[in-house]
Amino acid sequence: MNYPPTSKNPVKDEYYSLQVQDDYRWLEDTDDPAVKEWTNKQNEYTRSLLDRYPNRQALFDRLKYLYSDTTIYYGIHYIEGKLFALKWQPPRQQPFLVSLSSPYDVASEKIIFDPNEYDPSGNTAIDFYKPSLDGRLVAISLSEGGSEDGSLHLFEVDSGEQLPDLMAADSITLAIHARESDQLKTCIFTSKFISTKLASLLRTTLM
Repeated sequence: MNYPPTSKNPVKDEYYSLQVQDDYRWLEDTDDPAVKEWTNKQNEYTRSLLDRYPNRQALFDRLKYLYSDTTIYYGIHYIEGKLFALKWQPPRQQPFLVSLSSPYDVASEKIIFDPNEYDPSGNTAIDFYKPSLDGRLVAISLSEGGSEDGSLHLFEVDSGEQLPDLMAADSITLAIHARESDQLKTCIFTSKFISTKLASLLRTTLM
């Protein structure tokens, strides 16, 4: 296979006296004309391979139908008589956060936060969420453009109103929940060098 060539433009960073070389960081600038040209060539090559299969369109149409007709609830928390869940419902691009009084009462579903309405471009996603232990508040981490470098937003569950408390996206935030909502506290870790480990910690301890 003759893949389109990819240029190497080495960039070096130093982390704790260790130098790390990245040959392809230039591809991160999606506004760069060279990156757009590279992307177009990759897409053209991909299409030249996929489009040659005679049953591709029928398979594509069938999968599109199945996915568009599928609703999935996941990331479930049950707290103080409320069921919290992330809901994936095509054609919406991003899952959104809902609450229900019971898994058997879909009619009781209420949207707490929908990133598709917050950002119609579909570039804002929910990384994770955590309700307070009394079920009155919920903390939601939002990231933009696939960065996974989220900012923490607080919402009232019943009203869906966003509270003014906001942690900046250039820091990693760990939410520590006391039993009452008014005691919800946050600790901010600003070191970017350990952001990957902290992000993993957040997902395992708060989900």
